[in-house]
Amino acid sequence: MESINSRVRYLRKEILKMNQRVFAKEIGMKQTSVSSFEQEGATVTEQVKKILSTTWDISIDWLENGTLPIFIEKKEKEFNLDDYARERGASEFDLKLLKAYLGLDKEVRDAIMEQFRNEFGNQEGIFKPVTVQEIQESYSAVPDDPAELEKLAVDSDENAV
Repeated sequence: MESINSRVRYLRKEILKMNQRVFAKEIGMKQTSVSSFEQEGATVTEQVKKILSTTWDISIDWLENGTLPIFIEKKEKEFNLDDYARERGASEFDLKLLKAYLGLDKEVRDAIMEQFRNEFGNQEGIFKPVTVQEIQESYSAVPDDPAELEKLAVDSDENAV
């Protein structure tokens, strides 16, 4: 496989085991486009290389030069605490509180958790799973008035550890 055109054809036929029509559909192109860039000497655009790379984790270096490996190693998506918390409805205050807690020494965090268990562990519902309905009911107590919410946020900030 000396050309990018032959490598694209090899990818489609031998690795992915697809005909041109299915291959084209997978990458959002027409079958005639696939046929043309598989022809020796045809130009394979940067856009097509990127599409092939992202669709099947194909190394652009392999496409262009034949350098192994064919597939790129997928990296795990980096975990982002802010995104994770926001996806679960955390407010900015929640994030500040969580970051402040995580910024404490492990021994201090362990002591806080032990105190929390001692104070609240025997109360109903503290360490049991809650239903969606219970969560929705608890949020119904939050005031709708933005001024009231702001006051709660300010009061919370002033009482923060």
